[in-house]
Amino acid sequence: MIKKSVPVLIGIVLIGFVISCFSSAPVVNADVPGWLTEIAPEAVIWGIGSAKNQTSESASRITAENRARAAIARQLNNRVQAMFTDYTQNAGISDTQTPSLQKDISRSLVNIELNNTVVNAQWRADDGTWWIRLEYKKTDAKNTLTSIFDREAVKYAEFKKDQALMMIDDQLAGKNESPLHVRE
Repeated sequence: MIKKSVPVLIGIVLIGFVISCFSSAPVVNADVPGWLTEIAPEAVIWGIGSAKNQTSESASRITAENRARAAIARQLNNRVQAMFTDYTQNAGISDTQTPSLQKDISRSLVNIELNNTVVNAQWRADDGTWWIRLEYKKTDAKNTLTSIFDREAVKYAEFKKDQALMMIDDQLAGKNESPLHVRE
């Protein structure tokens, strides 16, 4: 009798478990905005920042906005680094041949001012934390990156030219060798 009731008991427990999964209400965190998990449309990049300042609500908003701007700059930097990695792998270039240009562009990206960002959403939590979502158009990002690439490419080309001239100077400063005789 016990052997027959064990499968029935297991079946009842499983059915109860399945029903409880479907009947539970979704968990909503009241400490974060509802738009936190939304995905940005294709034409824009979003950056989200939050801050809570004990002394000033406006300082919290400014800090949250700056953090959102930094999040966008970080995304751009990550995309550029991935582009460099893909380029060097596809072109058969070793990673040691492009590090200074990559480093200079990364430094420029960290220091860029994202002037055309727009507050897309904002939310104040009950505890005083401000959440800001900034939007940055990809066309603006492309224009910003183009100007950085142009500026850094000129510096990189000048650096490489100077390196080549120093190498030529080193070669020419060396001892003369006996002249080569060329026969036809």
